[in-house]
Amino acid sequence: MNLSHTRVVAGLAVLGATVATMLAPPADAAEPSVVAVLDTVTPAVTDGGLVTVTPDGALAVVNPGPVPLTVPAPDGRDVVRVSAAGVEVDAAHPFTYETRNPPGIPTRLPKGVTPDAAPRWTPVSQDVSWRWYDPRIAVSGVRAPSGGRTGDIQVLSTWSVPVRHGGTAIDVRGRIELRQPTGGFRVETDPTPAGVSLTVAPGPRPSAILAVHGTGPVAVAGLDGEPFLRRTADGSWQAELSSRTYRLNLLLAGHPVPAGSGWRTYAGPGPVGWTDERLVAPPGVTPDAPARWSLPVVLGDRTTELTGAVRAVPRPGTDGTPAGSVPTGALIAAVALLGIAGGALALRHRRPRPSPPSGANAR
Repeated sequence: MNLSHTRVVAGLAVLGATVATMLAPPADAAEPSVVAVLDTVTPAVTDGGLVTVTPDGALAVVNPGPVPLTVPAPDGRDVVRVSAAGVEVDAAHPFTYETRNPPGIPTRLPKGVTPDAAPRWTPVSQDVSWRWYDPRIAVSGVRAPSGGRTGDIQVLSTWSVPVRHGGTAIDVRGRIELRQPTGGFRVETDPTPAGVSLTVAPGPRPSAILAVHGTGPVAVAGLDGEPFLRRTADGSWQAELSSRTYRLNLLLAGHPVPAGSGWRTYAGPGPVGWTDERLVAPPGVTPDAPARWSLPVVLGDRTTELTGAVRAVPRPGTDGTPAGSVPTGALIAAVALLGIAGGALALRHRRPRPSPPSGANAR
């Protein structure tokens, strides 16, 4: 779906020109939630690769290098290989098909697909990423104990998924957590330079919406200080494909990561938005002990930082909305429009993919 810049700006207009402070409601304000959390990837994937857990509980890997990153099934047999050449899967193994959909959705296996069938490696994508619902990190079926105090986090179990990068074994470890209902987190912004406004859309993974008046160069650094976004001469925005921040944005939005490097079209002229882990509340944040954050940007010939804080907000009642807070529904809707538009633009020039093996719901 293509959304025009006019439509995006119209959505943003609902927000007002600037919003300095927003309240992020808890991910599940009324009920405890059970989530899979990634702890360590040892050793780290090299050549620009990464491993993450998506908001819907899938594991995802990115490997833009020439050395394949291999994912084995629980029985030890290799079933997925990801590299700069694309993604290929073992189309003869049940794990390839059973992990394409979330747990609880039945999978009909094609004829001849069994754990003992001879491997049948099949290219399914020219992208450099793969995501799958691995039963080793699934939260479905986990029995959560009753009780618990507001804001408590209890580790129910730990998990481990082995992958391999060439001849190097990599251990991906994490935990299953029970999170009791809590309050929200207020993302506060400090005063911005003249001509610049920053709006933070609340949520478990907050998004930044940056608007810069004028026509001069603008650039945003990513999580690792790498080039991430830049504004071009015509006012549109480009993203650096090799940026870890850009790749995480694609994965967390459910998009694959295309191969290649360099600057790609990201959004049209006007405000630009993205999900940013720097705005997430780290452990230990309380109402009296906020966490500081900063986003490095280049405005013309000078480098500056957009800064602020994340502060915990106690849960005041059953609705989880403190008195006097700013309504967030319109804000979230506008951010969704902006994200869809950016994603559509970023993926517009991607190469067509080969057809997946029969019965596979390749992503």
